[in-house]
Amino acid sequence: MVDGEAITSPSKIADVFIDFFSKSFTPYSSPFPALPSPQPTLSHVDVSPLAVANAIGKLNPKIGFSTDLINFFILKKCVHSISVPLSLIFTESLSSKRFPDVWKTATVIPLLKKGNDTDASNFRPISLTHPLARLFERIVIKALTRDFAHRLSPLQFGFLNKRSCPLALLDSISEYHRMISKPKSWLDVIFIDFKKAFDSVPHDLLILKLLNFGIHPNLCDWFGSFLSGRISKVKIGEFLSVNHFHNTSGVLQGTVTGPFLFLIYINDLLYLFPEDVKVTAYADDLKIFCNNHDSLQKSIDVVISWCDKWKLALAENKTLVLHIGKSNPKFVYHVGTSKVQPTVCARDLGVFVDNDLNFESHISRIVNSALHKCRLILRSFRSSLPDFYFKLFNAYVRPTLEYGCELFHPSTFHLSRKLESPLRISI
Repeated sequence: MVDGEAITSPSKIADVFIDFFSKSFTPYSSPFPALPSPQPTLSHVDVSPLAVANAIGKLNPKIGFSTDLINFFILKKCVHSISVPLSLIFTESLSSKRFPDVWKTATVIPLLKKGNDTDASNFRPISLTHPLARLFERIVIKALTRDFAHRLSPLQFGFLNKRSCPLALLDSISEYHRMISKPKSWLDVIFIDFKKAFDSVPHDLLILKLLNFGIHPNLCDWFGSFLSGRISKVKIGEFLSVNHFHNTSGVLQGTVTGPFLFLIYINDLLYLFPEDVKVTAYADDLKIFCNNHDSLQKSIDVVISWCDKWKLALAENKTLVLHIGKSNPKFVYHVGTSKVQPTVCARDLGVFVDNDLNFESHISRIVNSALHKCRLILRSFRSSLPDFYFKLFNAYVRPTLEYGCELFHPSTFHLSRKLESPLRISI
């Protein structure tokens, strides 16, 4: 919807998203912040035919389609004949420090985050890149994670091997319980929200961080080429836009290397907080919490200062505080001149956390969602075989009920019965 007028034409909808997404970028031209220059530790990426063949063998043949009909299925079928020429292409790209221009065009699928689906600002751009580019990225990111994953903060749980959303939630929720276990204890949790974090990372500053992280200048130059000169077209249904926009900043959401590059970019922030402040991060989802008002406010100021230096911004209206504990004094916090809005229930990585930590709100929400899915299944399918419905229940309903189940155990019989109700209806 634009200016109160509903838009139904796929081409016009695509143009609306092109206009909106193109305004998310933050090109950077100011002097660089000073950083130490450590001895580079990664200068070589193995792109031998064997390495390429091994990478192809791990591809999922059901994904990775492109407009030129090259896909992961074809790559896997032709692995023995295609691994050598691909190795030559990848080697030339790395040695010349240039990423092929033909692989720099992405197809963007607008993905609704939450809220009104008629507002373009409620969508995030998910970029689908060329399958050969994704294969190349997988080989490069394997070398990066092998040599550098251990240097990322242990407080970071996003996009890393043996890290996950449930582990991030378990880490923070267990700390909440520990910190309020004593009588009259309290705790404040600040949910930091960055404004379009992935799209706003300035390329020059990212390259500076990669150099500081120990990546060889030659490979950093290759990443500079990988990030620059990108264009994106928007796909609505089966319609692919004629118009496009240029990605002048940011790391593409949906690419293989984008998330890891962002983790490197934000890594130093996680070491800047006061000792009494606990921190948990999942990519750009950041929580800071403790029972000291001054330390928490100082931590917010640290984030603001870091954002000013590294050209990211906070979404002030989406940064929230959750006051936990019956004796909580409910202090007021500020992001700049704006008051941090309090909430009695915060959504944290898909789980709704109440200020009394009983998860009643979360259980109510997931049960309502599961019941809705059960009714859709019963209305849409007819079968005399119970096993047929059990398979549908396990595929579509159970994941809704079981996500984050490591965190909560119903504290009352009432909540236990409510959580079991979708299964009873299905039976």
